[in-house]
Amino acid sequence: MRDWEEALERWRGAELIDRGVAERIRAFEENRAVESSSPGLRWPAIVALVLAMVAVFHAGGAIAAARNGENLAIVLHGLGTASLGAGIFLSAQIFNLQAHWPSGVMLWAAGAWIGYALRRDWVQFGMAAIL
Repeated sequence: MRDWEEALERWRGAELIDRGVAERIRAFEENRAVESSSPGLRWPAIVALVLAMVAVFHAGGAIAAARNGENLAIVLHGLGTASLGAGIFLSAQIFNLQAHWPSGVMLWAAGAWIGYALRRDWVQFGMAAIL
């Protein structure tokens, strides 16, 4: 028997609630248990999507650079760096981190500076300088 069922029986025995109220509480709790056990997008899937988003943008930029699409490569790498920031802050939200939020900006800035060191383009420098 779950804890709430024991409390419900205790309240029923003390005549704090009647049978109808007890049945409504029982139905509510059982419905809530079914809803919470339903499959959904859990945090590993969300983290994987964010990492995939960062990887896809940077991989697309690398492919575009290899095919002489330098302007497209600059845009895709810029989007990859922007999505890195989104990934950092989304991860902090998922894990409910109580950290100092400017440290997230510093992580993002470090990623942008690494991007600038590797790419040496104006978008990466602009993002690094702003962050």
